Amino acid sequence: MTTRVRRRAPTPEPKPAQGAARIAELEAQVTAQAAELRQRIAELAVVNEIGAALARQLDFEAIIELVGERVAAMFKSQDMYIALYDRVSGLITFPYELDAGRRLHGEPMPIGQGLTSELLRTESATLDGSPASA
Repeated sequence: MTTRVRRRAPTPEPKPAQGAARIAELEAQVTAQAAELRQRIAELAVVNEIGAALARQLDFEAIIELVGERVAAMFKSQDMYIALYDRVSGLITFPYELDAGRRLHGEPMPIGQGLTSELLRTESATLDGSPASA
């Protein structure tokens, strides 16, 4: 009886150019992950700050103001709003609005057509103005 032994072909050693490319790829991944980690840390800092404000028992308007300011700063947004929906009256109010960096104080509106109404109906969120982005 004869036993055959298969030998694997030796693994070719990476060429210096391949090694450098792999190092560059890993560096890019680490840089991207570090940026994502910094963003998460900033978000947690905002959450902690809001929690501290709540612990100080600020009034509701002050809490909305704090949340609006911090979220706008965190996302570097000049255009955003915080909407509140009153199910009893069917009205949407906007206690915090920014338009091109200017604070607005719009009138309440009934739920109906439009992005805000759609987000409320679907209980979703948006980052760029489209529900699909959430």
